[in-house]
Amino acid sequence: MPEQRGYIPTYMKWRSLAEPGPAMHFAAWDGAFYLHIEEFWYRKGADTCAFYPLLPALIKITSLITFDNSLFAGLLLTNTFSVLAALMLYALALQLHGERVAIISVLILLSHPGALFLSFIYTESLFLFLSLSFFFCLFNRRFGWVAILGVLLPLTKAVGIFCLVPLAYSLWEKKENLKQYWVLLTPILGYAIYLLIMYCSTGNAFEGFKAQQMFPSKPMISNIFDLPKAVNAFLSPLELHGMLNSALDRGMFIFFIASLYLMFKHNRALFVYGLVIGLVPALAATFMSYSRNVLMCFPMIFVIALFLKDEAMAEIRWFVIAILLAIQACLLVRYIHFGWAG
Repeated sequence: MPEQRGYIPTYMKWRSLAEPGPAMHFAAWDGAFYLHIEEFWYRKGADTCAFYPLLPALIKITSLITFDNSLFAGLLLTNTFSVLAALMLYALALQLHGERVAIISVLILLSHPGALFLSFIYTESLFLFLSLSFFFCLFNRRFGWVAILGVLLPLTKAVGIFCLVPLAYSLWEKKENLKQYWVLLTPILGYAIYLLIMYCSTGNAFEGFKAQQMFPSKPMISNIFDLPKAVNAFLSPLELHGMLNSALDRGMFIFFIASLYLMFKHNRALFVYGLVIGLVPALAATFMSYSRNVLMCFPMIFVIALFLKDEAMAEIRWFVIAILLAIQACLLVRYIHFGWAG
């Protein structure tokens, strides 16, 4: 197969190779890239190098028990991780805030517009499960599991490396024995493994960074320090939900900023995580796909649940959930018809 270049070619190539039928609608956009990687892995100069390896590797392994049906394997995996993520969200919220907040948190998670992507072949369900498990183990001092999860997070999404920041803060805040600080090396190890995979596959450890420049937003970590660029992107003429100029994405960012104080008030370690996980994708990719990426900021979900937990807020709570579900339904229709959903 020839090398693929640009954002649309790989997406269109997967569709042209797929068997005609309803199944095509369940692996559009990023799903097509992950299925392409699962089948052909990484190649020098390919746009697929912009995507991280853990999910396609798991799809490859799972396809051994799905009779080589990678689409079914991918959907099986992501939906399984979605259920596990919801359970971990419940467990962590239960430990921190009690049963009522835990239940509301799960309802907010599942109704959020970005939750659409938990059911398709995207990394969101896997990353959310791993990050929730990471903090659950960290808060319960299960440092062996923290280490394993710290390695896996940078292999799942680019922002996974930033689990290092709240990890360091939590160790310092709880005055852990210095012998526990070794776990700080594990996210670095995970990212080193990612670079090694890219080097062995393409001959260039930084091929993924080159591939990211083929995409419309041209995400770069240096963008987070370019505030004029961020302001210009935020204030650009908007569509309701365009790829680079989505009013929905910017609305989600405003809500994220508004929630920071309450995150800070309730749990400092989760605030540090929420700050990084909410800001970096917004600024690095100039708000592209933010309504999807902000779903990873689960401390914001806790804040919403805490605000809506009282019985006096019941009507407002169900109204908010209904609005979120309506937006999610609209995005679902766009997605399965190959329209931009995030």
